[in-house]
Amino acid sequence: MAKTPRAKTAAIVSVPQSREEANEAIFRIGDLERRISEMDIGLKDALAKVKDEFERLAAPLVQERAQITEGLCAWAEAHRAELTQGGRTKTVSFPAGEISWMTQRPSIGRITAPEAVISWMKANGLDRFVRVIEEINRAALLDDPDTAASIPGIKIGGGHEAFSVKPFSPQGLEAAS
Repeated sequence: MAKTPRAKTAAIVSVPQSREEANEAIFRIGDLERRISEMDIGLKDALAKVKDEFERLAAPLVQERAQITEGLCAWAEAHRAELTQGGRTKTVSFPAGEISWMTQRPSIGRITAPEAVISWMKANGLDRFVRVIEEINRAALLDDPDTAASIPGIKIGGGHEAFSVKPFSPQGLEAAS
């Protein structure tokens, strides 16, 4: 026999009936936000303690792994020609796993004074290393939304009213009283 689906009922919402009740609702929202914030801080503190304890317990293991890896690397380098069959392979398999030598791609480090570097590149005919980025100026579109809305592919959103509640902080409560 098939079950008949139950009708979902909407949650009952408490609607203030006066300015005083509205003020109490705002106060309660502020209280709830503070309690949630305190719980969040407590969670972050607890996670930090767990992380610190893990790192403390893992530190000797991490150090041992680094020492073993360094020793294995030294042995592998000493026997590289034999292990790689004269350089024909870069990966060597063992029953417990594998070791390998991989050439890492070059990378660009931090560029100091990028404007000066760009100027120097342009002055020395190295424009191919300078990227020019064209992008739509969203701020200019918002300055003239009527024209922007007439452009194919552009949709202007927002502009509607939103309800907001900003309870006073504990410091603000003293100032309000």
